[in-house]
Amino acid sequence: MRNLVGKEMTCFCKSKHFELGYEGGGVYLGPKNEPITDLMDMNCYVCTASYYTREGEPIPFCPNCGHWDRKRFNAQEEIVEALRGQDFGWLKGTGNKPFLVQTWSDKDWQLKFAPDGPTLDRSGSYQKVVAY
Repeated sequence: MRNLVGKEMTCFCKSKHFELGYEGGGVYLGPKNEPITDLMDMNCYVCTASYYTREGEPIPFCPNCGHWDRKRFNAQEEIVEALRGQDFGWLKGTGNKPFLVQTWSDKDWQLKFAPDGPTLDRSGSYQKVVAY
């Protein structure tokens, strides 16, 4: 969960992110101290990160590792289209940026987070690395 250190009480949505407050008794509050009734406590089965999102506007991938559950992108254009309108403002302060990578084995496209492209290139795990 190294990418989410300090973001444990952040709610990640498609078009925005915000810090949650906890009132007790299972009541979480939004940025205007309003109760968030559609909050979902999620876990990524790939990296085991825990994070919050909203049922009405869920983040479609794990904000820690970038994994999309039950989704494959065979072309770069497909993942770009799926990310249209996605808020990445929560990455500020983490030292990471979003990248699109093409794997060697499946040739599919994935979302990854890293400080820069050469860091991902050096891993040798990806055929292509493209800044998003």
